[in-house]
Amino acid sequence: MNGPTRVLMITGDTVSTKMAGPAIRAWELASELSRYHDVRLLAAKGSDLNPEQFLLNELSAAALPDHLNWADVVVLQGFVARDHPAIWESRAVLVADLYDPFHLENLEMLRDHAAVKRNDVFSSDLEVLSAQLCNCDFFVCASEKQRDFWLGQLAAARRLNPLNYDRDPTLRKLIDLLPFGISSRPPVHTKQVLKGVVPGIQQHDKVLLWGGGIYNWLDPLTLIKAVGELAQAHPEVKLFFMGVSNPNPEVPEMRMVSQARDLAADLRLTGRHVFFNEGWVPYEERANYLLEADIGVSCHLDQIETAYSYRTRVLDYLWAKLPVIVTRGDSLSQLVVDRRLGLTVDAADVRGCKEAISCMLENDALVRELKVNAGNLHSELIWSEAVKPLGRFCSKPQPAADLRNGRAKVRPGRVRRLGSRVGGAWTEGGLLLVGRRAAGFIRRLRVR
Repeated sequence: MNGPTRVLMITGDTVSTKMAGPAIRAWELASELSRYHDVRLLAAKGSDLNPEQFLLNELSAAALPDHLNWADVVVLQGFVARDHPAIWESRAVLVADLYDPFHLENLEMLRDHAAVKRNDVFSSDLEVLSAQLCNCDFFVCASEKQRDFWLGQLAAARRLNPLNYDRDPTLRKLIDLLPFGISSRPPVHTKQVLKGVVPGIQQHDKVLLWGGGIYNWLDPLTLIKAVGELAQAHPEVKLFFMGVSNPNPEVPEMRMVSQARDLAADLRLTGRHVFFNEGWVPYEERANYLLEADIGVSCHLDQIETAYSYRTRVLDYLWAKLPVIVTRGDSLSQLVVDRRLGLTVDAADVRGCKEAISCMLENDALVRELKVNAGNLHSELIWSEAVKPLGRFCSKPQPAADLRNGRAKVRPGRVRRLGSRVGGAWTEGGLLLVGRRAAGFIRRLRVR
């Protein structure tokens, strides 16, 4: 291929001054890849950002075909191919970013919903993933544990076949790592945002920072209880939740948000020891919060999502050289243990969480050691290192060995999804409801 590769990145998230994980990842990957390639980033909604090194446009069905015709490589996230099936007709080499196993998140997020909806969403999620697993040429994920998980999924999709194996017995040319990264630039404090600014948080207080949102698969409740028990002996302890309202309007406020609010209010901690930022901190301003905090915290539940998660907020703590307290069970908690970056606690362990916080408050030598260790890790975590496997692929993009004759013509999962809907309707309303929904389906076909 002559000249730089034309790389089209597509995310269904909102890329703006206020961004959540998927948008941050797309933004940073576009920034890094644009150092060597010609990059365009398509994102949901309009953006208030104007990058110099790559083109940022709104994702729209009308303009997408022109972008696809331009691209040599298309990197897609989440549900974009479901919402824009023209992607599957592209002649570009397709890369699926699998860092976020959203089908596992949704098992917990929809726990309170009716069985019919849960089954329908789960079947839809599998359909989306199956289409990617069957039709993409290359895959990236965030950790070796995730890679093992996705290799199992790829095996079920018949992609661990002789053609791909003969091309590369390690299968790194089929799926490789691309963890979340941190900026190569150290964080800079530009203005006071917490201590002496937020009512109830004084200059001498010790701030525990919860970066990112409050989601149903996380566990702010154990942390709030621990802070409540510790507050009598350590009135200087303050817990600040950095973001409540996700910047993507399609992400609803979750049950865990209201539970955290209610618990803090019931324990009379709100505004005294527990604080909720009702908005979302702009991406470029997060350093101010990180540098005023004393401890970074991340607690999660003991469930399947945890095993394959990648808690990106912990990386921000390490970027700011914050000592961390995290729940055991995910990849980054193991990194915390291996590199001595903080303390780990069991899931739902109020006493253990309380003791970990107390230990950091009372042991200045430990905190200094943890900060030094975080600083020593910096060069290993920067985005320019994280992006290397994708950068190598984009330099010499090739279709997967088993897809050289074209992608699957039939998208997988439709029969399963139809079966799930029929089964759900039968459970909910018996034969009568099945008949009604079948009649509605036939009417929609006629309209089409």
